[in-house]
Amino acid sequence: AFSTNILAENSAKIAILDSSETTNTIDPTDLNQSISSPFSMKWASSNIDGAYFEHSSSSFSHQVRIKSSGDYKLTFTLPYTLTNTSSNRRAIMAEVYVNGSALSYGRADSGYIRQASGHSESSLHMALLLDNLSSNDLIEIKVKGNTTELGKVTTDGAPLFLQYMDATKVI
Repeated sequence: AFSTNILAENSAKIAILDSSETTNTIDPTDLNQSISSPFSMKWASSNIDGAYFEHSSSSFSHQVRIKSSGDYKLTFTLPYTLTNTSSNRRAIMAEVYVNGSALSYGRADSGYIRQASGHSESSLHMALLLDNLSSNDLIEIKVKGNTTELGKVTTDGAPLFLQYMDATKVI
């Protein structure tokens, strides 16, 4: 769980979401899915500034809608654990999608689980600028296995942080 007191300020311009499941209907908790078919993270909890973001945890929970055109900072962290130890060398990849298309620069794929000497955890991290988004653009994070090795990989929580970047501020 995370603190959402930061949204008490009226001009927060942020969205904080958390996920531990995907849109996969067979096993939504397994992040190690087919390398050819990624699944979106489902945001089970969210705390958002409604002037800039729209999200529902009951319908289309894998999408965050942008409500105000402009530039946005995206930060995503995915800690993950191998729960099936029958094979080794697992890697997960996460990608940012805008309106259904993967961004060429929005990928995290450096996490790796060797499954040797007790190594059964890893993580992915990304921080990027989503520039020139338009009102009603849809943001998703999709994950998939990055190797052909099978074995269930789960997360206890993957936070997504989005922030509207005021055009008058120098970054």
